[in-house]
Amino acid sequence: MIFKNYLSETGKILKQNALYKFVVLIIGGVTLLNTFMLYYALNHQTIVLIPPGLDSKVTIKGDSVSDEYVKSFSQYLIWLLYSYNPATARNQFNEALTYFLPEKYPEIKKQLYLLADQVETAIVSSVFYIQGIHIDRNGKIINVKGISQKFSQDGKLMEQAQKTVIIGYQVINGRLYATSLREEG
Repeated sequence: MIFKNYLSETGKILKQNALYKFVVLIIGGVTLLNTFMLYYALNHQTIVLIPPGLDSKVTIKGDSVSDEYVKSFSQYLIWLLYSYNPATARNQFNEALTYFLPEKYPEIKKQLYLLADQVETAIVSSVFYIQGIHIDRNGKIINVKGISQKFSQDGKLMEQAQKTVIIGYQVINGRLYATSLREEG
């Protein structure tokens, strides 16, 4: 009789253990499914922005950005770097530095501060009129074609040239960074 009670208690415990194992497996499966769904959602979400000054949507999806965002970024960066006067050059160059990749900051800062010193010493103003922007997504390059004009202190045109500014870029965590800057022409 005592042996029957022991067997029935052991049977109950074995059934409970089997039920507990099943529940643990279900919870583990649901957690695993939730992890995959969260990973998918984070990597495939689309953010739509309409910044001030733009009349079209700008989208960021993972490490990909829309052409409108790249064009807006390049227009603003070109304005900061190529349309200045002695009073605004240093402040504009400081702001432009925030748009460069942190690893490139010291190199670009040295170039821009040297240019700011030259602008303040020579009292030169510059304007850049953008004529076209071409984006090479494979090479991660933005080509900005336009006319650059430099003026002396008294407003006389010193230089006018057709230039192409080539901006290297990289998208990290949905943020666009300039990686390089060079001129042709």
